[in-house]
Amino acid sequence: MKNETAGWTNESFMEDNRGKMAVFFHAVQIKNNYKSDLEKRPIFEERIYLKKLVPGDSTLVVDRPMRESDMEEFPIEWARFEQKKEQKSDGTPIEAWAAISDTQKAEFRALNIFTIDQFAKLPDSAGNKIMGFNELRGKAQAFIGAAQDSQMMDKIRAETDEKLKAQEVEMAELRAMITELTAKKVGRPRKEEVVE
Repeated sequence: MKNETAGWTNESFMEDNRGKMAVFFHAVQIKNNYKSDLEKRPIFEERIYLKKLVPGDSTLVVDRPMRESDMEEFPIEWARFEQKKEQKSDGTPIEAWAAISDTQKAEFRALNIFTIDQFAKLPDSAGNKIMGFNELRGKAQAFIGAAQDSQMMDKIRAETDEKLKAQEVEMAELRAMITELTAKKVGRPRKEEVVE
């Protein structure tokens, strides 16, 4: 077989296999450890990934973060992704909420509720579409509130620790002053009494 007819030796292999290879852009929720530590709950952010699949070969799968050059290399697939891309808000994904079932999670995603933060802020008018809405919204608000309370308590503890350290320094200075004053008092001669 000549090199020209062997597809794998061709320089334009990607171009020749464009119709044979499935290319998808997709959104992936990645945990932001810094924000999660700050909020004391899992916070995820959306990242765009590129997935390449060869039909009939389950072992050859490329799934990696998107590069700028991918938009130029796969303009049709990128345009398709842009058209149906859903904008997701940052926050704790609904999947991380242990208080609800998998069925409820699927129902919420169908209603475009992707984070616990979104659910906690839903208006009363959304309640007629969700069974047990008020109780669930209360749980979502408690979940968010607990994280905020934890953050507030950490702040209060830090402020209290600072105040206690400042008081300890002040007390040490006062003790030093008292010690110094008592030392001066001991060494001072008594006043003589004048008798008339």
